[in-house]
Amino acid sequence: ACAFIDANPNEVEGIVLFASYPSPGVLGIGAHDMSNFTGKVLDMAGSEDNDSNASDCVSGYEAFIASDCKTWVLVEGMDHGGFGDYVNADQPVGSIGRDDATGTVRHYLTSWFLSEFYDDPFAASNLKTTALQPLSTQEFDNTCGIISGKSMYSKTQDFNVYPNPAYNIINIECQSSNNNVEIYNILGSLIYTATNKKAIDISSFSEGVYIIRIESNNHSFTQQFIKK
Repeated sequence: ACAFIDANPNEVEGIVLFASYPSPGVLGIGAHDMSNFTGKVLDMAGSEDNDSNASDCVSGYEAFIASDCKTWVLVEGMDHGGFGDYVNADQPVGSIGRDDATGTVRHYLTSWFLSEFYDDPFAASNLKTTALQPLSTQEFDNTCGIISGKSMYSKTQDFNVYPNPAYNIINIECQSSNNNVEIYNILGSLIYTATNKKAIDISSFSEGVYIIRIESNNHSFTQQFIKK
């Protein structure tokens, strides 16, 4: 993958690295140059081999200097096996175990993909909120900006939530007067539910970021909003 990106840096929107890194070549000859790649990056490494330290593992992540949307995860040491590059015995990136790593890899891969490519606010919260990350997370870094907060799974033309930011009231517009409304805090906890609402009093909410989810006529809409 890195070889293709090296040759075609503008044809790939994103790359996921599992306990691997761009080849440094032999004495620099044949190295994969990632410095021109501007797509999104998810780099996951592990420490199960007890030989790799964090500064070594992050070397691949740091090679993508032109990308402004990078996510780095170091998974705490686990059981046997992994995604390591066994051809290069001297690779600096630690392997990720098979058994306990499965849930961690699934969490970050799914959250990253839905957050960064589908603008899903729930996925963004799962990706970036420490309290929602797997306990096996040893290190985490994300350089991506705040998503717009409108899920592409929704028919956004059917819904509108305003103003955003809001102080006391948020208004809801949808094609049907029948709707179910849920509001979650940034940790993903459900804090408010209502039915057939056109306006919601949020004056008692603490300042911060919230997620509103609306269902109506088998359509759903999800958006982040800020309470001032």
